[in-house]
Amino acid sequence: EFLNRFTSIFRGAGRLVWPALYFFLVLIAYFICQKYTQRVAACILLVGLALQIADTSAGWLPQKRLVASAQSRSWDIGLKDPFWKQAGHRYKAVRRLPAGNVTAEWSKFATYANSHNMQTDSVYLARVNYASLDKLNQENGQRIATGNYDADSLYILSDNLVRAALLSIKPERDLIATVDGYTVIAPNWKSGSVSPSITPLTLASYVNSPESGSVYEMTGPNSKGVRVLGEGWSDEIGIGGVWSLGEKSTLTFPVQHIKFNTLNLSGFPLLGPGRTAQLVHVRVNDEAERTFNLSLAQPGIQLTLTPSEKDAALKRGLLTVGMRYEDPVSPKTLGINADNRVISFALQRVSFE
Repeated sequence: EFLNRFTSIFRGAGRLVWPALYFFLVLIAYFICQKYTQRVAACILLVGLALQIADTSAGWLPQKRLVASAQSRSWDIGLKDPFWKQAGHRYKAVRRLPAGNVTAEWSKFATYANSHNMQTDSVYLARVNYASLDKLNQENGQRIATGNYDADSLYILSDNLVRAALLSIKPERDLIATVDGYTVIAPNWKSGSVSPSITPLTLASYVNSPESGSVYEMTGPNSKGVRVLGEGWSDEIGIGGVWSLGEKSTLTFPVQHIKFNTLNLSGFPLLGPGRTAQLVHVRVNDEAERTFNLSLAQPGIQLTLTPSEKDAALKRGLLTVGMRYEDPVSPKTLGINADNRVISFALQRVSFE
Protein backbone atom coordinates (compact mmCIF):
# COMPACT_ATOMS: atom_id res chain seq x y z
CA GLU A 1 0.00 0.00 0.00
CA PHE A 2 2.86 2.37 0.83
CA LEU A 3 4.51 1.57 -2.50
CA ASN A 4 1.24 2.26 -4.35
CA ARG A 5 0.85 5.63 -2.63
CA PHE A 6 4.46 6.54 -3.48
CA THR A 7 4.35 5.48 -7.12
CA SER A 8 0.98 7.20 -7.67
CA ILE A 9 2.94 10.47 -7.53
CA PHE A 10 4.38 9.51 -10.92
CA ARG A 11 1.06 8.64 -12.56
CA GLY A 12 2.14 10.61 -15.68
CA ALA A 13 5.52 8.92 -16.29
CA GLY A 14 6.17 10.87 -19.51
CA ARG A 15 6.68 14.09 -17.62
CA LEU A 16 9.66 12.60 -15.74
CA VAL A 17 11.81 13.26 -18.81
CA TRP A 18 11.72 16.99 -18.03
CA PRO A 19 14.00 16.88 -14.95
CA ALA A 20 16.53 14.91 -17.01
CA LEU A 21 16.39 17.48 -19.83
CA TYR A 22 16.83 20.36 -17.40
CA PHE A 23 19.80 18.57 -15.85
CA PHE A 24 21.52 18.16 -19.21
CA LEU A 25 20.85 21.80 -20.15
CA VAL A 26 22.48 22.99 -16.93
CA LEU A 27 25.36 20.54 -17.49
CA ILE A 28 25.94 21.82 -21.05
CA ALA A 29 25.89 25.44 -19.85
CA TYR A 30 28.41 24.53 -17.14
CA PHE A 31 30.85 22.92 -19.63
CA ILE A 32 30.54 25.91 -22.00
CA CYS A 33 31.41 28.28 -19.17
CA GLN A 34 34.35 26.09 -18.18
CA LYS A 35 35.81 25.69 -21.72
CA TYR A 36 35.38 29.23 -23.15
CA THR A 37 36.10 32.75 -22.01
CA GLN A 38 33.34 34.68 -20.29
CA ARG A 39 32.54 36.72 -23.42
CA VAL A 40 32.48 33.73 -25.79
CA ALA A 41 30.44 31.63 -23.36
CA ALA A 42 27.91 34.47 -22.97
CA CYS A 43 27.54 34.75 -26.75
CA ILE A 44 27.04 30.99 -27.16
CA LEU A 45 24.45 30.90 -24.39
CA LEU A 46 22.60 33.94 -25.79
CA VAL A 47 22.44 32.34 -29.25
CA GLY A 48 21.18 29.12 -27.68
CA LEU A 49 18.54 31.07 -25.71
CA ALA A 50 17.38 32.88 -28.87
CA LEU A 51 17.10 29.58 -30.76
CA GLN A 52 15.13 28.06 -27.83
CA ILE A 53 12.71 31.00 -27.75
CA ALA A 54 12.17 30.86 -31.51
CA ASP A 55 11.72 27.09 -31.47
CA THR A 56 9.16 27.06 -28.63
CA SER A 57 7.23 30.15 -29.78
CA ALA A 58 4.99 27.94 -31.92
CA GLY A 59 3.58 26.63 -28.64
CA TRP A 60 3.49 29.60 -26.27
CA LEU A 61 2.85 32.52 -28.62
CA PRO A 62 -0.74 31.47 -29.56
CA GLN A 63 -1.48 30.97 -25.87
CA LYS A 64 -0.16 34.44 -25.08
CA ARG A 65 -2.42 35.96 -27.74
CA LEU A 66 -5.40 33.96 -26.50
CA VAL A 67 -4.92 35.13 -22.91
CA ALA A 68 -4.42 38.75 -24.03
CA SER A 69 -7.60 38.70 -26.10
CA ALA A 70 -9.56 37.08 -23.26
CA GLN A 71 -8.48 39.83 -20.87
CA SER A 72 -9.90 42.45 -23.25
CA ARG A 73 -13.32 40.76 -23.35
CA SER A 74 -16.00 40.33 -20.71
CA TRP A 75 -17.69 36.95 -20.35
CA ASP A 76 -21.46 36.95 -19.99
CA ILE A 77 -22.11 34.19 -17.44
CA GLY A 78 -25.87 34.67 -17.54
CA LEU A 79 -26.35 35.78 -13.91
CA LYS A 80 -28.40 38.87 -14.73
CA ASP A 81 -30.70 39.31 -11.72
CA PRO A 82 -29.72 42.24 -9.43
CA PHE A 83 -29.55 39.69 -6.62
CA TRP A 84 -26.12 38.49 -7.75
CA LYS A 85 -24.54 41.94 -7.53
CA GLN A 86 -26.07 42.54 -4.10
CA ALA A 87 -24.94 39.12 -2.88
CA GLY A 88 -21.45 39.75 -4.24
CA HIS A 89 -21.12 42.79 -1.97
CA ARG A 90 -22.68 41.04 1.00
CA TYR A 91 -20.95 37.64 1.15
CA LYS A 92 -17.31 36.58 1.28
CA ALA A 93 -17.69 33.14 -0.31
CA VAL A 94 -19.71 31.12 -2.84
CA ARG A 95 -20.24 27.51 -1.79
CA ARG A 96 -21.64 24.58 -3.76
CA LEU A 97 -23.95 22.04 -2.11
CA PRO A 98 -22.80 19.37 -2.38
CA ALA A 99 -19.15 20.32 -2.77
CA GLY A 100 -17.18 18.58 -5.47
CA ASN A 101 -14.58 18.83 -8.18
CA VAL A 102 -15.82 20.01 -11.59
CA THR A 103 -19.40 20.42 -10.40
CA ALA A 104 -22.06 21.41 -12.94
CA GLU A 105 -21.25 24.84 -14.41
CA TRP A 106 -18.33 25.22 -12.02
CA SER A 107 -16.68 27.86 -14.24
CA LYS A 108 -19.74 30.13 -14.14
CA PHE A 109 -19.67 30.44 -10.36
CA ALA A 110 -15.88 30.50 -10.24
CA THR A 111 -15.99 33.50 -12.59
CA TYR A 112 -18.72 35.13 -10.50
CA ALA A 113 -16.67 34.63 -7.32
CA ASN A 114 -13.55 36.02 -8.98
CA SER A 115 -15.35 39.14 -10.23
CA HIS A 116 -16.50 39.90 -6.66
CA ASN A 117 -13.28 38.88 -4.86
CA MET A 118 -15.06 35.98 -3.15
CA GLN A 119 -13.72 32.62 -2.03
CA THR A 120 -15.27 29.58 -3.70
CA ASP A 121 -15.22 25.80 -3.86
CA SER A 122 -16.65 25.83 -7.39
CA VAL A 123 -13.38 24.60 -8.91
CA TYR A 124 -11.62 22.33 -11.36
CA LEU A 125 -8.68 20.66 -9.59
CA ALA A 126 -6.06 18.28 -10.93
CA ARG A 127 -5.75 16.53 -7.56
CA VAL A 128 -8.47 16.03 -4.96
CA ASN A 129 -8.22 14.81 -1.37
CA TYR A 130 -11.40 12.75 -1.33
CA ALA A 131 -11.24 12.12 2.41
CA SER A 132 -11.35 15.88 3.01
CA LEU A 133 -14.11 16.27 0.40
CA ASP A 134 -16.21 13.58 2.11
CA LYS A 135 -15.71 15.31 5.46
CA LEU A 136 -16.76 18.64 3.97
CA ASN A 137 -19.93 17.13 2.52
CA GLN A 138 -20.75 15.53 5.86
CA GLU A 139 -20.55 19.01 7.38
CA ASN A 140 -22.69 20.33 4.53
CA GLY A 141 -25.22 17.60 5.26
CA GLN A 142 -25.43 18.84 8.84
CA ARG A 143 -25.95 22.40 7.61
CA ILE A 144 -28.87 21.30 5.47
CA ALA A 145 -30.36 19.09 8.18
CA THR A 146 -30.23 21.84 10.83
CA GLY A 147 -30.76 24.90 8.63
CA ASN A 148 -27.66 26.56 10.11
CA TYR A 149 -25.48 28.09 7.39
CA ASP A 150 -22.33 30.21 7.55
CA ALA A 151 -23.41 33.83 7.61
CA ASP A 152 -20.63 34.95 5.23
CA SER A 153 -21.36 32.43 2.47
CA LEU A 154 -23.80 32.25 -0.42
CA TYR A 155 -24.85 28.66 -1.21
CA ILE A 156 -25.75 27.18 -4.60
CA LEU A 157 -27.83 24.01 -4.24
CA SER A 158 -28.10 21.06 -6.57
CA ASP A 159 -31.66 19.96 -7.34
CA ASN A 160 -31.54 16.80 -5.21
CA LEU A 161 -30.90 18.83 -2.02
CA VAL A 162 -33.58 21.49 -2.44
CA ARG A 163 -36.39 19.56 -0.77
CA ALA A 164 -34.27 18.78 2.30
CA ALA A 165 -33.19 22.41 2.54
CA LEU A 166 -36.81 23.58 2.35
CA LEU A 167 -37.73 21.37 5.29
CA SER A 168 -35.08 22.94 7.56
CA ILE A 169 -34.85 26.52 6.26
CA LYS A 170 -35.51 29.34 8.72
CA PRO A 171 -37.61 31.60 6.47
CA GLU A 172 -37.79 34.45 8.98
CA ARG A 173 -34.01 34.82 8.67
CA ASP A 174 -32.67 33.10 5.56
CA LEU A 175 -33.69 33.26 1.92
CA ILE A 176 -34.04 30.23 -0.33
CA ALA A 177 -35.08 31.09 -3.86
CA THR A 178 -34.59 30.27 -7.51
CA VAL A 179 -32.60 33.02 -9.22
CA ASP A 180 -31.83 32.83 -12.94
CA GLY A 181 -32.58 29.10 -12.79
CA TYR A 182 -30.32 28.34 -9.81
CA THR A 183 -31.48 27.57 -6.28
CA VAL A 184 -29.64 29.70 -3.73
CA ILE A 185 -29.55 29.98 0.05
CA ALA A 186 -28.66 33.45 1.30
CA PRO A 187 -28.13 33.36 5.10
CA ASN A 188 -29.37 36.36 7.11
CA TRP A 189 -30.65 37.94 3.90
CA LYS A 190 -33.85 39.15 5.53
CA SER A 191 -32.03 40.84 8.41
CA GLY A 192 -30.67 43.57 6.13
CA SER A 193 -32.27 46.38 4.19
CA VAL A 194 -31.53 44.86 0.79
CA SER A 195 -34.67 43.21 -0.58
CA PRO A 196 -34.43 41.78 -4.13
CA SER A 197 -37.51 41.38 -6.28
CA ILE A 198 -37.52 37.59 -6.09
CA THR A 199 -40.03 35.22 -4.55
CA PRO A 200 -38.82 32.93 -1.75
CA LEU A 201 -39.14 29.24 -2.50
CA THR A 202 -41.47 27.18 -0.30
CA LEU A 203 -42.13 23.47 -0.12
CA ALA A 204 -45.66 24.08 -1.44
CA SER A 205 -44.33 25.94 -4.48
CA TYR A 206 -41.54 23.42 -5.08
CA VAL A 207 -43.70 20.30 -4.72
CA ASN A 208 -47.31 20.32 -5.90
CA SER A 209 -49.78 19.44 -3.15
CA PRO A 210 -51.42 16.09 -3.87
CA GLU A 211 -55.02 15.90 -5.04
CA SER A 212 -57.19 12.93 -5.90
CA GLY A 213 -55.69 11.65 -9.14
CA SER A 214 -52.22 13.11 -8.54
CA VAL A 215 -49.31 10.93 -9.70
CA TYR A 216 -45.63 11.34 -8.79
CA GLU A 217 -43.35 9.39 -11.13
CA MET A 218 -39.86 8.21 -10.14
CA THR A 219 -38.53 7.41 -13.60
CA GLY A 220 -35.41 9.57 -13.73
CA PRO A 221 -33.39 12.23 -11.87
CA ASN A 222 -35.37 15.02 -13.56
CA SER A 223 -38.77 13.55 -12.71
CA LYS A 224 -40.73 15.94 -10.50
CA GLY A 225 -41.71 13.00 -8.34
CA VAL A 226 -38.19 12.83 -6.87
CA ARG A 227 -38.91 16.11 -5.09
CA VAL A 228 -40.96 14.24 -2.49
CA LEU A 229 -38.10 11.88 -1.62
CA GLY A 230 -36.77 12.34 1.89
CA GLU A 231 -34.02 10.45 3.67
CA GLY A 232 -33.05 6.89 2.85
CA TRP A 233 -33.22 6.85 -0.96
CA SER A 234 -30.56 6.16 -3.56
CA ASP A 235 -29.17 8.96 -5.73
CA GLU A 236 -29.43 6.62 -8.73
CA ILE A 237 -32.89 7.10 -10.24
CA GLY A 238 -33.80 5.41 -13.51
CA ILE A 239 -36.63 3.82 -15.46
CA GLY A 240 -36.93 1.13 -12.80
CA GLY A 241 -37.53 3.68 -10.05
CA VAL A 242 -35.49 4.56 -6.97
CA TRP A 243 -34.29 2.07 -4.37
CA SER A 244 -34.54 2.58 -0.64
CA LEU A 245 -31.19 2.65 1.19
CA GLY A 246 -30.65 1.18 4.63
CA GLU A 247 -33.32 0.47 7.21
CA LYS A 248 -35.53 3.55 6.78
CA SER A 249 -36.79 5.96 4.14
CA THR A 250 -39.32 8.79 4.02
CA LEU A 251 -41.62 10.66 1.64
CA THR A 252 -42.92 14.18 2.29
CA PHE A 253 -45.85 15.96 0.62
CA PRO A 254 -47.02 19.52 1.40
CA VAL A 255 -50.78 19.61 2.03
CA GLN A 256 -53.20 22.51 2.38
CA HIS A 257 -56.30 20.35 2.23
CA ILE A 258 -56.91 16.63 1.85
CA LYS A 259 -59.37 15.51 -0.81
CA PHE A 260 -58.09 11.98 -1.15
CA ASN A 261 -58.40 8.82 0.91
CA THR A 262 -55.85 6.39 -0.47
CA LEU A 263 -52.11 6.58 -1.06
CA ASN A 264 -50.57 4.00 -3.42
CA LEU A 265 -46.84 3.28 -3.46
CA SER A 266 -46.16 1.33 -6.65
CA GLY A 267 -42.92 -0.58 -6.91
CA PHE A 268 -41.38 -3.92 -6.04
CA PRO A 269 -39.34 -5.46 -3.22
CA LEU A 270 -35.85 -6.94 -3.46
CA LEU A 271 -36.37 -10.69 -3.72
CA GLY A 272 -33.94 -13.49 -4.47
CA PRO A 273 -32.79 -16.96 -3.51
CA GLY A 274 -34.25 -17.75 -0.10
CA ARG A 275 -36.00 -14.39 0.08
CA THR A 276 -39.59 -14.52 -1.14
CA ALA A 277 -41.03 -11.55 0.78
CA GLN A 278 -40.09 -8.24 2.39
CA LEU A 279 -41.72 -6.85 5.52
CA VAL A 280 -42.24 -3.08 5.49
CA HIS A 281 -43.54 -1.11 8.47
CA VAL A 282 -45.26 2.14 7.43
CA ARG A 283 -46.10 5.10 9.63
CA VAL A 284 -47.97 8.22 8.47
CA ASN A 285 -47.21 11.41 10.42
CA ASP A 286 -46.07 9.45 13.50
CA GLU A 287 -49.46 7.76 13.83
CA ALA A 288 -49.95 4.04 14.35
CA GLU A 289 -47.60 1.79 12.40
CA ARG A 290 -48.91 -0.64 9.79
CA THR A 291 -47.06 -3.66 8.38
CA PHE A 292 -47.09 -4.88 4.76
CA ASN A 293 -45.68 -8.15 3.47
CA LEU A 294 -44.41 -7.39 -0.03
CA SER A 295 -43.96 -10.19 -2.53
CA LEU A 296 -44.41 -10.98 -6.22
CA ALA A 297 -48.15 -11.24 -5.59
CA GLN A 298 -48.28 -7.94 -3.65
CA PRO A 299 -45.33 -5.81 -4.79
CA GLY A 300 -46.69 -2.40 -3.73
CA ILE A 301 -48.26 -0.65 -0.76
CA GLN A 302 -51.80 0.73 -0.55
CA LEU A 303 -52.56 3.02 2.39
CA THR A 304 -56.06 4.13 3.31
CA LEU A 305 -55.58 7.20 5.50
CA THR A 306 -57.32 7.28 8.87
CA PRO A 307 -59.04 10.44 10.18
CA SER A 308 -56.24 10.93 12.76
CA GLU A 309 -53.59 10.69 10.03
CA LYS A 310 -55.41 13.30 7.96
CA ASP A 311 -55.78 15.63 10.96
CA ALA A 312 -52.08 15.32 11.82
CA ALA A 313 -51.12 16.12 8.21
CA LEU A 314 -53.37 19.20 8.07
CA LYS A 315 -52.00 20.54 11.37
CA ARG A 316 -48.41 20.23 10.19
CA GLY A 317 -49.08 21.15 6.58
CA LEU A 318 -47.10 18.03 5.67
CA LEU A 319 -48.02 14.46 4.90
CA THR A 320 -45.00 12.37 5.89
CA VAL A 321 -44.75 8.68 5.08
CA GLY A 322 -42.03 6.79 6.94
CA MET A 323 -41.02 3.26 5.98
CA ARG A 324 -38.96 0.83 8.05
CA TYR A 325 -37.63 -2.33 6.41
CA GLU A 326 -37.08 -5.69 8.09
CA ASP A 327 -33.64 -7.21 7.40
CA PRO A 328 -32.51 -5.04 4.46
CA VAL A 329 -29.86 -6.76 2.38
CA SER A 330 -27.70 -6.17 -0.70
CA PRO A 331 -28.15 -7.90 -4.08
CA LYS A 332 -24.53 -9.02 -3.75
CA THR A 333 -25.35 -10.87 -0.51
CA LEU A 334 -28.26 -12.61 -2.22
CA GLY A 335 -26.01 -13.61 -5.12
CA ILE A 336 -28.00 -11.57 -7.66
CA ASN A 337 -25.24 -9.24 -8.87
CA ALA A 338 -22.27 -7.18 -7.61
CA ASP A 339 -24.40 -4.34 -6.18
CA ASN A 340 -23.43 -3.98 -2.50
CA ARG A 341 -26.03 -1.34 -1.60
CA VAL A 342 -28.31 -2.36 1.27
CA ILE A 343 -31.74 -2.00 -0.36
CA SER A 344 -35.30 -3.28 0.15
CA PHE A 345 -37.91 -1.55 -2.00
CA ALA A 346 -37.84 0.12 -5.44
CA LEU A 347 -40.36 2.95 -5.61
CA GLN A 348 -41.65 3.70 -9.12
CA ARG A 349 -44.75 5.80 -8.59
CA VAL A 350 -46.86 7.45 -5.90
CA SER A 351 -50.54 8.05 -6.67
CA PHE A 352 -53.51 9.41 -4.74
CA GLU A 353 -57.16 8.39 -4.93
